[in-house]
Amino acid sequence: YTAWAVKNTIDENQSYYVRFTDIPGNILFGQMPDEEDAADFHLLTLV
Repeated sequence: YTAWAVKNTIDENQSYYVRFTDIPGNILFGQMPDEEDAADFHLLTLV
């Protein structure tokens, strides 16, 4: 896997775009965990 992370706050009025140079089989995304909360991720299968 190639890992990439940002810690920007995104709400319903904002968007975040990602450009790929190849089609990935999966995208794993979720909220960046902090010291108090556990990580919550979602797996999106593309291929």
